[in-house]
Amino acid sequence: LSLGLILLLQSWTSAQTGWPTWSAPTVEGTDFHSRSLEGKVVVISVWASWCPSCRRQMPLLSQLQNSHFNDKLQVLSFSLDRSPDHHE
Repeated sequence: LSLGLILLLQSWTSAQTGWPTWSAPTVEGTDFHSRSLEGKVVVISVWASWCPSCRRQMPLLSQLQNSHFNDKLQVLSFSLDRSPDHHE
């Protein structure tokens, strides 16, 4: 299984498909809530600092998010690193 796997998902409201409601801490120290994904196309990336291909794709995902932010696209990156020092 490649950690560089990206899944494109069309998010729907919880009432339509049972999209789970969850929250997770961000790098900035705030909480991200899944409710903010409603109506957006979601790109999910699972990565780790020790994965070379994962590190190479991070700037591309950032560019994708920045260039399509107004198009209702959201990039979510989940790090497998245990230390917060690797999450930037």
